[in-house]
Amino acid sequence: MIKAAFFDVDGTLVPFGQKEISDSNIAALDSLRSAGVKVFVCSGRPRFLIRNLRDYPFDGYICCNGGVAYIGDEVIHSAPLDPEDIREAVRISDKLDFCCVAFTADYPALNLRTPIAERMMADINIHVDDSHSIEEAMKLPIYELTIFCSPEDERKYFAPAMKHSAYPRWNPCSMDVTPIGISKSEGIKKIAAHFGWDLSSLMCFGDGGNDIPMIEAVGYGVAMGNAAPDVKAAADYVTLSDTEDGIAHALRHYGLIR
Repeated sequence: MIKAAFFDVDGTLVPFGQKEISDSNIAALDSLRSAGVKVFVCSGRPRFLIRNLRDYPFDGYICCNGGVAYIGDEVIHSAPLDPEDIREAVRISDKLDFCCVAFTADYPALNLRTPIAERMMADINIHVDDSHSIEEAMKLPIYELTIFCSPEDERKYFAPAMKHSAYPRWNPCSMDVTPIGISKSEGIKKIAAHFGWDLSSLMCFGDGGNDIPMIEAVGYGVAMGNAAPDVKAAADYVTLSDTEDGIAHALRHYGLIR
């Protein structure tokens, strides 16, 4: 029996360019919960930026690509970035005019605005204002950075300088920065341990490269039809796209909803 399902947000629960979750996905989640399956968000976003799910009553959240996990409002897992890696990331970003966004548990901060960063943040309905500087944010634990740069720039400039970090990507124009060993799968493992679940009894849905660890970790890893080829290759099942009710299609495939 499937105990719980974990859902990526952007490109999975909410298509890119769409402002909020659809009625059909709400109905699918309702049917899943009625069947006794718990539902969780598993996102690269920090919790305060998950504003596009219409306050749906999820059982918990895994945020910042596994950097922090919640059961209800209780934090059960916290793994912030190495401070020296943060300083290096900001130094390189400032020098090369890359937009770098830092995410604390409570607010975001950025060093500068670039056209590509503004366009991509608009696509996923995220607004980062200038209320906080990165220098101010660094006084608190920072769980994730998003740096708007190419894979080539990542390999050339950032990877050699940041010894304690990994760089999961969901888009070729930006990289997320997380602690080594931290991923969406680690967040799921913390939730599973909290409830005493075996990973083989869990399901997840995703579309981006940062979803591959969780798709490979659980018993039922589902890739959206709009997912990247490597995500589909890692999945147990490839469903329809996020604009074709792919979540409901997969849940029906597995006999979880009608």
